[in-house]
Amino acid sequence: MEVEELRLTDLGREWLSDLYRFETEALGLDLFEVPHREMCEVIQKQETDPATPYSMLVVPRGFYKTTIVCGAAVWKQLRQLFLNLNPYHRIVLCSATLALSKTSLRAIENMLRYNRSLKENYGSLWVYDMRKGMSSRHEDGIFLAPRLRIGEIAGVREPSFWIGSEKRISTGFHADEAIVDDLNNDKNSWTAVQREKIHKYWELLRPILGKKDRAGNPVRIHINATPWHDDDVRGRILRQERERKETDPNYVTKWNVLQRPAIKEDGAAWWPEGCDLEYLEEQKRDMSYSQFAANYLCDPIGQKGFVDEDRIVWKSRDSFPGDPRDFRATVDPNMHFEAKAVGCYAAIAVSGYDKFSNLYFYDARGSREWTSAQLIEALFQLKEDWKTHHPNIPILIEDIHMAHFAHAIALEEAQRSEKSGQREHLNVRWVNTQTESKYQKWSKLKPRFDQGRVIIAEEIAPKIRVEIKEELVRGEAARFCDFLDAMAMAYIGVVPKIDRLDRQKPKPFVQRTPFQTPTLTMEDFFPYLKSVR
Repeated sequence: MEVEELRLTDLGREWLSDLYRFETEALGLDLFEVPHREMCEVIQKQETDPATPYSMLVVPRGFYKTTIVCGAAVWKQLRQLFLNLNPYHRIVLCSATLALSKTSLRAIENMLRYNRSLKENYGSLWVYDMRKGMSSRHEDGIFLAPRLRIGEIAGVREPSFWIGSEKRISTGFHADEAIVDDLNNDKNSWTAVQREKIHKYWELLRPILGKKDRAGNPVRIHINATPWHDDDVRGRILRQERERKETDPNYVTKWNVLQRPAIKEDGAAWWPEGCDLEYLEEQKRDMSYSQFAANYLCDPIGQKGFVDEDRIVWKSRDSFPGDPRDFRATVDPNMHFEAKAVGCYAAIAVSGYDKFSNLYFYDARGSREWTSAQLIEALFQLKEDWKTHHPNIPILIEDIHMAHFAHAIALEEAQRSEKSGQREHLNVRWVNTQTESKYQKWSKLKPRFDQGRVIIAEEIAPKIRVEIKEELVRGEAARFCDFLDAMAMAYIGVVPKIDRLDRQKPKPFVQRTPFQTPTLTMEDFFPYLKSVR
C-alpha cells in the first residue's frame, strides 16, 4: 500500500484497540466512564469478536449514542486501513429520515477534515485537490483520501461512507458494514402499516451487505434504537432471538445488546452527571408517559402492561383436573385481510375450571400462516385430541369478519360426513365480542392472574409459550394480542350475568346465526339450568 501522507504513531495504534480512548482522546468527546465506556465496549466487541458481529445500543435519549457511533464509524475505517490494509471498506449509514443520515455524514466529514489529533496520528484522511481531480466529498458520500490516492478497483464503486436511503439500498448499492441510527421513530411506529414499511426497509438492507468484508471478517451491523413499539425493528429482532433460543436451547445469538434505562433498579440515575433524577422528573412532568417511557425508560410498554411475569404460572398437565368444568376451546381467528397483512396469529386456547374456579389452559395452538382450510383442519384435530375430556368440545369463535368462515365450516362438515358415512361436526359457538374493548375483556381475567389462579400447561410448544408470555406481560403494547384474546374468551359464560339472577321467566333458547349471537352465558351451554330455575 502506498503510504504517502499516511502515518501511524504509537498513540494512534493504542487508540485503535480502545474505542473509548479514541472517542475521548482523539476526538475530544466529553464522555464518562459510566455509562459511555460500556456503550463503547459493545461496539468494540462487535469489532473484535467474530461470534458477535451485530451490536445494538438501546439507551436513553441524550446519552450521546449517535455521537459515539459516528466516532466509531471513523475508528472502524482506521482499523480497516491500518490493521487490515484495506482502504476499500464501505459503511452505509441508515436512519429514519434522510436528514438525520446527512447529519451523521456531516459529523464524520468534520472529523476527517478538521480534527488535528487524527491528522497527527494517522496522516491526511481528507483530500481536495482539483488539479489531480481528487475530492473526498462526492455526491454519493465520502471517499477516504488514502483510497483515492491508491486508486479505485473494479467491483468497489460505493464511497467509504454513504447514506442508505430506501431508494439506494434497492438499486444495486453495496456495503461491507451498516450503522443504523434510530430507524424507527414515534411517527413511523404509530400504525402497523407504518411499522411494516420500516421492516421492509430493514429487510432490503440485509442483502446489500453480503457475508464477509474484503478482510474476511463477518459483515457487521450496529443499531442505535429508541424502543417505540414491540414491533419496531429493534423489537422484532429481539423477539426473534428469544424465540430461537426458546425453540433451540443450544442457539447462540450473534447480537450483543446493551439496553438500559436512565433509572437503575435501585432508583439511582444511570448517568447522574448528565441525566440526574431531578432532570428526569422534569422530563416526566413535561412529556407524555409513553414518550417518557420510550425515551428514558427504554420501554415501550408505558402503563399498558397486563400481567407481571412472576404471576404467570406454568405447570405440567399431569397436575391439571382430569374432569374440568366448562371445558372449551376459544379461538381468535386471523382470517380477515387486515389481520393477515400485519401477521396476526390464528390463536386457539383450550381451557377448563376446577371446583375452586381456578382456570387451567390445557393447550394453545396457532399459526400466522394458516388458511381457512388449515384452521378448520386444526379444529377437527383439536376435537380429536381432546375427546377424552369432552366428546364434542365447544368451540367459541369471535363472529366478526367470519361469515365466509362459517360457510367454509359447513362445507367441510358436509364433505367429511359424506366421506365417513356419519355426521362430522364442529361444536362451534359464535360469540359477539364487540360490546367491549379488548382491555375490558382482558381486565376480567387479570384478577385471576394476580391471585395465581390461572395455570398454563408447560407442554405447550415453546414458540407459542414465548408468544403467550410476551402478550401477557406487554398487554396493549404487545405486537400481537391474539392468544390473550383467546384466553380472555375462556371467561365468557362462566359467571352468570347479574341481570340473569332476577326471577322472571327466562326467554326460550333460540339458535342464532353468526352476527346475531349476543355474548354467550352459561345457559347457552347448559340448557338444563333453565329447567332448574
